[in-house]
Amino acid sequence: TYMGKYFILLILFPLITYSQGGFGVDSNKTLDNGKIRFGNGSLTSVIASGIVRQPFYFNSSTNAWRKLTFSNYSLNSSFGVGGTGTNTWNINGTVVSDGSMSNQQFNTNGFTVTSGSKGYGTITVSGTITVGSSNLQVNNAYSLGQNDSYVKVTTTIKNIGSSSATNVRYWVGTRDDYVGATDQPTKKRGNLVSGAFQALSNTASRSTALLISTSTEGVLFFTSSSRGNTVHKGCCAFTNSTNQNPATAPIQTTGDGSYSMYVRMNDLAVGGSDSFTWYYAAAKLSELNAVVSEVANASINIDNITKTFGDNPFTISATSSSTGAITYSAVDSSVVTITSNTVTITGAG
Repeated sequence: TYMGKYFILLILFPLITYSQGGFGVDSNKTLDNGKIRFGNGSLTSVIASGIVRQPFYFNSSTNAWRKLTFSNYSLNSSFGVGGTGTNTWNINGTVVSDGSMSNQQFNTNGFTVTSGSKGYGTITVSGTITVGSSNLQVNNAYSLGQNDSYVKVTTTIKNIGSSSATNVRYWVGTRDDYVGATDQPTKKRGNLVSGAFQALSNTASRSTALLISTSTEGVLFFTSSSRGNTVHKGCCAFTNSTNQNPATAPIQTTGDGSYSMYVRMNDLAVGGSDSFTWYYAAAKLSELNAVVSEVANASINIDNITKTFGDNPFTISATSSSTGAITYSAVDSSVVTITSNTVTITGAG
């Protein structure tokens, strides 16, 4: 019991006191691990809306950073609240695009600076966005591994208003796509199946992954949420894609366009919150399949389990929006053995 209380206090303490980093103390940083970056390298990555600046990836063949949206465009986001929510996708109620956060604050306790403001790790930005009569506290946690070619983002929305928020929706994407050196990439809707991208065969099917590519390089836009859906539409307004019903969106197009990921969030009582995780990855086409596999592996969720030597065998279960079989293996069979999804502790370690 004491240990449980200890860990709760450890998590809450920085948020209450703001000591040694945490919201209200930390400053914006630049996500740049030498493979992926957001912004031109001299600017910090997160903008007023809580979303990130223009994405780039480093192409080792050309020895150059390659931009992944047109011009110098940041990514875009929209929030929707209210109106009739009978249909999972809708544009009813109030929709706010690229709204600025009030009281924007940062937590970079998990961020490692390598030069200036550049580095890798986790930047969490928090602020309030008003949508109609609803006040939403929005947290975006951007996590970039030291050697990863993708960023993992967890978006959390909390209702801090005085009444419930219904028909809550979120879109994220870009108003104007671009990959490397072309404004005419191919957009393809699909899912991750057994660690690989698989295009849809039916337009009305859910698409949790979008592949944006040329003949030499590409981007993967993916969510591990079963409520997520991706679309692409024509250029050059974000509303072009946010106003597109995923159930009737084309599977594949080539040309100048926009794209977005849509998630229907839970209705939020006062004080209620909901979250989902999404990924943005980029690489040379010859390396993209391996990066897609890394993203699929990173999206697997398994609960933390604490056991000691002498406990009875127990079962484990992992979930992933990437379809396919999940197998388990033990790093040290002298400590544990795993048969199917049953774990037996065989020694201390």
